[in-house]
Amino acid sequence: MNNSELQKLDTDISRRISELETHLDNDTGPLEHKKAATLPSEPDADAERQITEMKKQELARLRTNLKWLGSENGGCCETCGCDIPVARLRAVPVTRLCVKCAR
Repeated sequence: MNNSELQKLDTDISRRISELETHLDNDTGPLEHKKAATLPSEPDADAERQITEMKKQELARLRTNLKWLGSENGGCCETCGCDIPVARLRAVPVTRLCVKCAR
């Protein structure tokens, strides 16, 4: 992966991190700032909690992978050590495995 590709990937991941942080800030803010005028029903609240948890997990993985990409081993498959194609890293920015090892 060349410098230009790494910089583009870094920018894309950083943008997604910002989006998630914004969504999480809005999701966990005071009720009066939420768009809904009424409290959600219990099933809706459970679904919202699950979505929020998934966003938190993605955010943590993206932050970790952003650091990993800037490291000496960044962009190399954790299993076989081969370079992970940039297209795969763009499609699945939280991956650390090449397609072959991911199967």
